[in-house]
Amino acid sequence: MNEVMEHRDGLDATVGAVGLGATALITLGIISNPVGWSIGIGCLAYGAGCLIYEAVTEEKK
Repeated sequence: MNEVMEHRDGLDATVGAVGLGATALITLGIISNPVGWSIGIGCLAYGAGCLIYEAVTEEKK
């Protein structure tokens, strides 16, 4: 299980960096708004999926 969490930590950081990078590129006008929205929606969907997964599989302490 620890190995899975380590991979997911890396994925979380990558998705966060992509989201922030897309925001910066939209601000600078380097990528178009629809592309930025698509990246943002993808990052939001990933974050929501992780949140729901953690809530459902959370161990009772």
